[in-house]
Amino acid sequence: MKLSSFVVSLVLAAGSIASNAGPRDCQPYGNYLHWVGGLGRDGTAYRVAVSGSHAYLVSSGLVIIDITNPQALRVVATVDLPDAQDVAVSGAYAYVATSGLVVIDVSQPEVPQIVGGVDMTPCCPLGLTVSGDYAYVVGFKGLQVIDVSDPHHPRVVGRVRTPGEARHVAVSGTHVYVASNEAGLQVIDVTRPERPRIVGAAATTGFAFDVAVAGDHAYVAAADVEGRGGLQVIDIANPAKPRLVARATTGDWAQGIVVHRGRAFLANSRAGLQVIDIVDPHRPRIAGDVDTGLAFGVAASDAHVFVAGAGHWVLQAIDIRSTKNAPIVGSAAMPDEPYGLALTATHAYVADRVAGLQIVDVTDPDTPRVVSSVDLFWSIGVAVSDRYAYVTAGYGPRRLVVVDVADPLHPQTVGEVTLSGWALGVAVAGHYAYVANISSLEVVDVTDPAHPVLVGAVDTNGATGVTVAGTYAYVDADGLLVVDVSDPVNPWVVSRVDTPVAGIAVAGSYAYATTKFGVQIIDVETPEDPQIVGEVETPGPATAVAVEGGYAYVASLRLQVIDVTDPHEPLVVGSVGEGRGVWDSVTVSGRHVFFLRRNDYSSGSDLPGSTPPAPSGVQDALQIALLECPNPGE
Repeated sequence: MKLSSFVVSLVLAAGSIASNAGPRDCQPYGNYLHWVGGLGRDGTAYRVAVSGSHAYLVSSGLVIIDITNPQALRVVATVDLPDAQDVAVSGAYAYVATSGLVVIDVSQPEVPQIVGGVDMTPCCPLGLTVSGDYAYVVGFKGLQVIDVSDPHHPRVVGRVRTPGEARHVAVSGTHVYVASNEAGLQVIDVTRPERPRIVGAAATTGFAFDVAVAGDHAYVAAADVEGRGGLQVIDIANPAKPRLVARATTGDWAQGIVVHRGRAFLANSRAGLQVIDIVDPHRPRIAGDVDTGLAFGVAASDAHVFVAGAGHWVLQAIDIRSTKNAPIVGSAAMPDEPYGLALTATHAYVADRVAGLQIVDVTDPDTPRVVSSVDLFWSIGVAVSDRYAYVTAGYGPRRLVVVDVADPLHPQTVGEVTLSGWALGVAVAGHYAYVANISSLEVVDVTDPAHPVLVGAVDTNGATGVTVAGTYAYVDADGLLVVDVSDPVNPWVVSRVDTPVAGIAVAGSYAYATTKFGVQIIDVETPEDPQIVGEVETPGPATAVAVEGGYAYVASLRLQVIDVTDPHEPLVVGSVGEGRGVWDSVTVSGRHVFFLRRNDYSSGSDLPGSTPPAPSGVQDALQIALLECPNPGE
């Protein structure tokens, strides 16, 4: 079996281990780059434009979206244009590139009206922009200039063939800049719109997909034939002699770009949104990134960018008041894939699949280190109580293995019991261990850790995890099951919430259940009658959650931080983590949040090129973050 390289990474602020409470004891995640909201769970979107309080999305037509509240994006209208490829908005009109150019009156976004159009032969427009009285449309055959001074009667006034396939276009002054695929950047003089002419060109590394212009520079989203993409900066001070002056490699195929407030935002296919500092255009620097799934187009509006793509959401809103990710400062290598996590005040215990139980000293969070391990093949779940760690292990016949960790440097296996099925999660309360397996919740008496005994079970039909609070066990199975364990020998299901669950946390009288699309908050004050009272969406499937101090920390394309002070109105306030991956097993200890991260670069794409490499310095991890500040964003 091929083993991956895994690390333990820590997210800490300076002085985070100081003994006195204060501002350094928490992290204001709202001050960092983070995901805010998503819209549309099916389909694909390739381009998006923003004007005022609305976004205009190309997705099987034109979709008009109210973005007043980015966490609650709302479709207000659609226009059926099956061949739509790109959109630009100018004044009261949206211009859509289809098999021709379609002009739509959007002065009232809720009631858009097609008012004009023009056939475009030869066919197949791919991109467009509008400036003044003209629309500039590009496609397979080059550039067409369209007079839109009368939006009801647009007319083609000029054409020019370009080398390569013209993908997208930007305009600045009297020149148009075309991202022309293998032909790089083409510069076209449109001083006389009826006679556009190519006056300059600059080769790019790989294919030029999109272009934005700011000042004396053109910024090209590009990718080479091996799928490694990024930003190419071209000096256009002399349009007749454009020259490539800098690059920033981001991985995968960079397909869309917008420049906003000294930053370039790249829609970077499987690498998601990449943020590049271009304050000095000759020294572009990657400032941050957000895992959005497949990203194809991007637009900016004040404090947010909006990403068009496919996967979990068709359109996503990202808060860009800061363009940096929350910092990560420490790491320790792991030999395989971590799935289970448990904590004490000084050590983290990681069920590391093939590599067994890994014990990590975290007394100095800046320099965590693996101090010992136990060879337990196919370790998936782990819980710690008193001096013992309880590990679900074994491929095929499953066992619950008891490990004495009183001396973390010299752990000793002291007992085990065979389980009836494929076991995953485990929780310990009092003298009992509760094990979730593929068919049931099993109860193991661990009064004598050297001789654990299976004493009870209840059918759960596919349990993957379990949390115990008081006399009840909360099991994530085909839904949320509430199991009365007041008599551990005879557990019984008292209620069920019919929602697909991946992870559960219980705090006070509420259960927090992670689902495919986010977190559902369930009032369990009356365990026999649980009620869903709130929910919040996350950027990807939510897999695990921990709750502390009015915040839920949710594993979902990084760690998402959600304010649950009012369980009926949860609010995404920030995120932490880096790179792409699978996130899991969240636990709070002291002033820190611990969570697992596993690299996953296998997601497919409809684009050519190889699977992108991991970003520089990013590895699979157990990550540690400071708790959210009481007043996020302040």
